[in-house]
Amino acid sequence: MGVPQSAAAISLPLFLFCCSLILPQVYGLSNGAIILSQNNISSTSYYYGVVRVYYNGWGNICDDYYFDSAEANVICHQLGYTGASSYSRAGLTSYGTDYYFMKWDDVNCVSSSYLSIAQCTYSTYIDYGCVNRNSYDATVYCYTTRIWNSNPYAGMVRLQDGDYSNEGRVEVYCNGQWGTICSDGFDSTDANTLCKQLGYDSSSFFHLS
Repeated sequence: MGVPQSAAAISLPLFLFCCSLILPQVYGLSNGAIILSQNNISSTSYYYGVVRVYYNGWGNICDDYYFDSAEANVICHQLGYTGASSYSRAGLTSYGTDYYFMKWDDVNCVSSSYLSIAQCTYSTYIDYGCVNRNSYDATVYCYTTRIWNSNPYAGMVRLQDGDYSNEGRVEVYCNGQWGTICSDGFDSTDANTLCKQLGYDSSSFFHLS
């Protein structure tokens, strides 16, 4: 892997797309990507709302059994926040009617320290109780503190300015500041290592931005 450069010596930054081996990847948008929605409008800037997951198309997560603080924390981690301050199944009453169908059910994260929902188990079989039950949409309310602003450590990596949670410009924390990685010698092995550090199985592809 190329040596991290200081912010003053940045050139040719890398744009990286991460994915999970158990989930197919399409056009840079990988199954397992997460985004939040309010009043049926999704945005990467939201830190609270109905949870939407990409699995061969966007849909919601049913909160009828397993979904609790562990799953909520993992979702907030994947979005770049330190954790969830609250969670509920009150999608309909809190964030308006959402017209997306359920995609995942029985999401179960063994550890709340996971960085990606793809590290958790889930079912794509939607239980009858979840079908057309907008009130069962899982919701989270994340703390507004970013993971990378809360005691970042040397070698910590993040993805910035991507359209979804699994893609973006690679930045690394070094010498007390964030900067990009010089692309000289960077290859798929390095890309896979970075994605694994972020909680994914591998990279789907990378390019110079």
